Amino acid sequence: MIPIALALVLAFPAAERVATPREFVVEALADALQLDPTVARDVRYLSPSPWWNELEAAVVDYAVNAAISTAGYIVPIERTAGGRLVRLDFARLVPELKARERVLAVFDSLAALDPYYHVPGVGAALLGPHLDQAAALKLLEVTGSSGGIYRADWFVVKALTTLDGGVYYALRGIARTPAGGASAQVAFFSQFGLDEQLAKRLDGDQRVAILLSGVTGKPRRVDRYQGLVGRHNTGAVWITRDIRDDDLDVDQHPFYNLLAFDDAAREVIAEMPNGLHAFALFDDRGALVDSVPDDVARDHRVPAPFSARLQPAIGCVRCHGPTGGLIDAPNDVKRLLAGRLNVIDDEGVKSLDRDQAVARLVGLYSGDFRRRLDLGRADYAEAVARCTGGLEVAELSAGVALFYGREFYQLVTPRQAAAECGHLVAEDDLPALFEPYKRAGPVDFTIGALMLGQPVRRLDYQRVFADLVLELTDKRP
Repeated sequence: MIPIALALVLAFPAAERVATPREFVVEALADALQLDPTVARDVRYLSPSPWWNELEAAVVDYAVNAAISTAGYIVPIERTAGGRLVRLDFARLVPELKARERVLAVFDSLAALDPYYHVPGVGAALLGPHLDQAAALKLLEVTGSSGGIYRADWFVVKALTTLDGGVYYALRGIARTPAGGASAQVAFFSQFGLDEQLAKRLDGDQRVAILLSGVTGKPRRVDRYQGLVGRHNTGAVWITRDIRDDDLDVDQHPFYNLLAFDDAAREVIAEMPNGLHAFALFDDRGALVDSVPDDVARDHRVPAPFSARLQPAIGCVRCHGPTGGLIDAPNDVKRLLAGRLNVIDDEGVKSLDRDQAVARLVGLYSGDFRRRLDLGRADYAEAVARCTGGLEVAELSAGVALFYGREFYQLVTPRQAAAECGHLVAEDDLPALFEPYKRAGPVDFTIGALMLGQPVRRLDYQRVFADLVLELTDKRP
């Protein structure tokens, strides 16, 4: 396994050149044609970045199992074309036909955004002019797809985010407007066999309250429920309930309302049957949201000056990864239970007399989560190791952060751009590479900046990727 410190360095490949999307499409088509036609309809492909290594391959395997798979076990991800391509067999990943059709539709919808095999920003799945058009069209025909292949690192970012075109919720089947009128939170819980109200009536929940959270800098409450899915310790659902910076009323303080308080946002981590975690964010009404309000919590692992919005699953993976997937949750209420508690203005106790309220509070808060957290971390670590070929949870978290950082934080240098277009050259040779392809007329500002040696944002680079490949290969159709 590649040491994490080395893998996080954006190293250039050792080969003299790297394959381009044009070649990967041809290889994917050759693989699809040798499959049974009915099997090929459920197959899609991911191609490597020029920086592909064992860590990146492991992150892809994790992302596919965490964001796509509905199987009750870790699904091994196939390699093909001599190990150069990732083959996704959705029949194995999503065994149930109706769910598979939904997931394939979400996967294919990304073609309208994809910058490496398509033309992004045109509102449709338009194949890039830098591809072998006949091979690309045939690949779509054989797979019955509008987006048969994407670059793996780009897809992982979209699969593990909800902002900027991220489709994590859609892939995972986390509904915004569930059928039957239930809230999104109730519907999400039901996926894990959890009925929150029934669990409360049966005293099947446990809580801690924290005076000062190390994540938000405010008081917070953490609830734990045990769902019915999975085996061993899997199936647990963890709910973090937070308040806004200006929530100063007693009703909005978890310590003044130990049974029920007015929270502002909820982060939920659920243990899936395959042992990995599912993530969702909800507002105070149980409606699904793409990110936490900035005055509730921020993603402190986003470097300045970039926007630090906290979104699933990337923000949850990066935040919880260094502590094994679950953060410690000390119980600051426990020491108060030596005497009788005076619960102030707690709506949850109107139907209870004092003795009943105290009994309920003791049942909720008398313990702590240490043993449950240890068990949850152990099960999660085992699932991550099986999924990634032995990575520790912290290593996986760092690898996922690498993909996200490369997409949004790291600038694309002219040498990187040349490499991604198939040309591995020394820094001193870049002017000679770009010089013959300078246009007589106006040049797109991003391409012009790269030609002048100026690094650019990856988002800007992706907009002109197809044109740049054509500029550097001089093979316009």
